[in-house]
Amino acid sequence: MHWRVRPDVLRICGDFEFRPVLIVRHPLDVLISVLHFCTFEPATRHWLNGESGDETAIYGKDPGDAAFAAYATGPRAAALLAVSVEWMRRGAPWVRFEDLVARPEIELAAFLKQLPATPVRPLAEVIDANTLEKSRPTANNQHFWQGQPGIWTRLIGKELAARIQRAHADVFQSLGYGIGEAGTPAPEEIRRLWSTIA
Repeated sequence: MHWRVRPDVLRICGDFEFRPVLIVRHPLDVLISVLHFCTFEPATRHWLNGESGDETAIYGKDPGDAAFAAYATGPRAAALLAVSVEWMRRGAPWVRFEDLVARPEIELAAFLKQLPATPVRPLAEVIDANTLEKSRPTANNQHFWQGQPGIWTRLIGKELAARIQRAHADVFQSLGYGIGEAGTPAPEEIRRLWSTIA
C-alpha cells in the first residue's frame, strides 16, 4: 500500500484489526521499479493521494534520462520512499526484499515468528504458488516484472546514485542501504539494457 502513517490510516487499521507489515527494498531498486511500472499503470498518480506530484514526467523514460534524475532526487520520490521509514519507526514488522529472494522459506518462517503468525499451508507450497511466472498472468500492468535485487547497479551510475543518496539520506540510513555496488555504466549501455528489459 502507499499510505503514510496518519491518524485516519491508524484508525482504519485499528477498526479492522489490521497490522501493517513491510517488505523493505533498496531505494534505488524501488525507483527503477517505479520508473518501469508507471509507464504501464497510470494510477500511480493516486499513490499518497498525489502528494508532491505524480510520475507523468518519467513515463516512457529510461534511467539515464535527465527527467528520471530530477524525479529520483525530487519531492515525489522523497514522499514515496519515506513511507517504509515511517512505518518502521512505528514498529511495523519488516523483512528485506533481498533476503526474501535469496532465502524465501527461511525468511518467511522467521518473519512469521516475528509477527507471530502460523501459516495455514506449508511455506514451500505458498512460495511455489506465488512465483513470478505464476503471478505475471494475474496482472495486466506488468506489476510482476524483474523480481531481482540489485538491478539498479546496472542502470544507475555512481554519480546519480550518490545524488539520489544525498537527496534521501535519512531513508538510506534508516533502511540500512548504501551505494557501494554502484558502477559506471555508459549512457548507451543503460539505454540498451533498458530497451531489452523494460
